Amino acid sequence: MILKQEKRTASHLTPLDLLGTDEKGLSKAFAYVLAKDKDALFVFLCFLGIRVKNTSKKFLTTSVEIEHSRPEGRTDIEILHPGSFHVIAECKIHKGKILNQRTQYLRSFEDVPNRIMCFITKERDTNKQKHNGITTRHISWMDILDVLEDARLKDNTIVRQFMTYAIRTYKMKTQKEILVQDLSRPIELNRYLKYSIYKRDVTFGSPLYFAPYFTRKADETIGKGIRYLSRVLGILTLKPGDIDEYLNDLESFSENLGQVKK
Repeated sequence: MILKQEKRTASHLTPLDLLGTDEKGLSKAFAYVLAKDKDALFVFLCFLGIRVKNTSKKFLTTSVEIEHSRPEGRTDIEILHPGSFHVIAECKIHKGKILNQRTQYLRSFEDVPNRIMCFITKERDTNKQKHNGITTRHISWMDILDVLEDARLKDNTIVRQFMTYAIRTYKMKTQKEILVQDLSRPIELNRYLKYSIYKRDVTFGSPLYFAPYFTRKADETIGKGIRYLSRVLGILTLKPGDIDEYLNDLESFSENLGQVKK
């Protein structure tokens, strides 16, 4: 790695660039930001749904660890406050369909009220699941960058350096914006038109917009082709009987309570 080019007065790199360009480098850089800056840590915890006071005492009693070796495997990042919260984060720089790791670390959690298994990948995804009292979140590095745009962090040098590092090294600003998908099955057509919901298999990554493709077989009154471009408000992975547990998530998707009820 060339740190300074010939005929340049200084290097454009930051210390984070020395971590390299693999997923370990990115996860270590993010963990360093969380361990270094109190505001960045608590903004991230709030994003995960953990409501704790942002105080120096709370920060002092919170640990941030990387590559913790456990019988179940080695975790990328762990954030722990005894008696309050425990977050285990697994980081990927590509699509990262982390099927095997979904339940791999369930026995690794401390017995605390807030337990979150967090998968961070390149693709934007709002999947949220619950298993034995542990919440599983699927988020993207783009979500992380959005979180770090918080006004409280605008003058934070290490946060700015991390964002530059992530965007430049991993090209985090690229994503698929529109999903075009066949909506020919009557039951899915009814879900979409009546309830603004479309059911599909578990997905990793979500687009910004959904463009349903209608066939004449589906509904002759609509016509064939793409008739709508709908913004994706969010994705939840759940069983119908568990819907009440996700009311807060539905309310975060829209301020229109009528739509949430529908």
